[in-house]
Amino acid sequence: MVEQSGVLKNAIAPGAVPVENQFKIADTDDFSSLGNLFPCGFPGTPLDIAKVAIFLASDDARYIIGQTIVVDGGTTSWMSFSEGYREIGLQLGKGYVPGL
Repeated sequence: MVEQSGVLKNAIAPGAVPVENQFKIADTDDFSSLGNLFPCGFPGTPLDIAKVAIFLASDDARYIIGQTIVVDGGTTSWMSFSEGYREIGLQLGKGYVPGL
């Protein structure tokens, strides 16, 4: 992953971010109660991910090349410390992800 023709190749690894379809499936418009599942205290939004994309596309990120930026509210850093993290019982993809 190097700069070629002025294009910097970076990636964003988003965490669990509730989106419109999840609100329909869960029959709610408020996922704020999930805050205790995120080290930052709240679930992310699509705008949180978009802001990182805008930053990476800006001149301010000119020295960032070939990186994957994890934007997950600290979740991946927390998973190894949280017993039973994978057994929280949420199926946010249920109804629109095949097999769930």
